[in-house]
Amino acid sequence: AAYRESNFEEAVKQYSAAIDEDPFDHTLYSNRSAAYQQLGDYKNAARDASKTIQLDPEFVKGYARKGQAEFFLGNFGAAMEAYEQGLVLDPGNGVCKSGLERCQQRLTGTAPQRTSVPAANGNAAHDSELRQRKGKAEAEPEEASAGVATEGTKRKKDLRSYLSRMVNPLGLRPLWWFVYVVVVSCGIFGFLEVRSGGRLSQSIMGHPAAVRRAAGDKAETRSGQSKQQVRV
Repeated sequence: AAYRESNFEEAVKQYSAAIDEDPFDHTLYSNRSAAYQQLGDYKNAARDASKTIQLDPEFVKGYARKGQAEFFLGNFGAAMEAYEQGLVLDPGNGVCKSGLERCQQRLTGTAPQRTSVPAANGNAAHDSELRQRKGKAEAEPEEASAGVATEGTKRKKDLRSYLSRMVNPLGLRPLWWFVYVVVVSCGIFGFLEVRSGGRLSQSIMGHPAAVRRAAGDKAETRSGQSKQQVRV
């Protein structure tokens, strides 16, 4: 409600509170990204858009949000990449198409130069483009948050949320998730090793006595071969 009433600061608070309750709902991050964009906070908008993509790589609007935020940050290459990824999923997406064209114009120097105005976070944004983006964002509320998701969409979302919780229960970034997996795996292995009295590592690496016997057999074989060569 706050977003539709253009109360974007309150919208950010509401979406943040909802994210605290369900950190795996990608639409909440997408909505907060849109609210941040309306406030001119494009760094946080880009961050939330990236989180949206991480949670649901098939959610096209996440790439559109990412492209919009990176565009206003002046990162035209990153914006192009986001729009192109969105178009791979939805070749007819109008937001990604028009955004990609603007990025190409900026990079090739063919876009008309306009007087820029400072955004709320100190970044420069073009006045006419900012008004256009604001209108688009207000006209495109998220499906799930607007309450129009179908039963199939809800089931897909619930399944994806369940799997995300199973794989990444803490909602960690990829690097920290990898560290978490390594630490947990080492802890589980150590626990099983203690419970088995050391037999687990022996079964994996081979019993020390068996390894020594095998090494001794190889040494005797090499010694016998050497003696035969000397006799010859």
